[in-house]
Amino acid sequence: MLRPLSLPTFAQIHQRRALHNPLSTQYYKDRLEQIMDHGFVDLSVEQADCLAAYLRGTRVLELGAGLGYLAAALHERGIDVTAYDTQEDTYQHLQWSEDKRFFPVQCVDALSLSAYDADVVILVWHSYDTPFAYQVAQRLRPGQTLLYLGEPRSGCTASADFFDWVESTVKQDAEAEFKLNQFHLPYYGILDRWWVCPRWWGSTPI
Repeated sequence: MLRPLSLPTFAQIHQRRALHNPLSTQYYKDRLEQIMDHGFVDLSVEQADCLAAYLRGTRVLELGAGLGYLAAALHERGIDVTAYDTQEDTYQHLQWSEDKRFFPVQCVDALSLSAYDADVVILVWHSYDTPFAYQVAQRLRPGQTLLYLGEPRSGCTASADFFDWVESTVKQDAEAEFKLNQFHLPYYGILDRWWVCPRWWGSTPI
């Protein structure tokens, strides 16, 4: 049975963060509790609405979807979304159980697929010490878009090869990124943001 989804507003997230000193143990305990409960996306109603507005009319595939928190929010807003994860590894690492799911995440190894049947592929907080984000990016076809939530190069997400791919293969959509990030509130000391990366038709973006 899936868990019901109840998103906070942007103001509620801001108020919750303001309860503790950003350098305190409690501040980071709050983030860990968030990750354990629903994953790395601390999603507000406003941000979910912005994402849905951007994705309207597309087929969306989230890879490494965890408990399906983001996928559930998009589905509730009428987005055609499919969610994959190698759930055995994910749940073992974060001590998640299937009864905590928000969305029917399918147990599929994204790297076992040669291509993705979607207009937009979403990746959220994939670690810098694995090539996963880069390997997914390499499978994108021209015309597909990668929507990535994570830190920039030398941060805690995605490998250097991934950022080399972004610089050489896509032309980032700055206008869409501005809209998606206006309601994104990173934790103190964390530089994650939404990146919109359309796969260009040539080998080098204009």
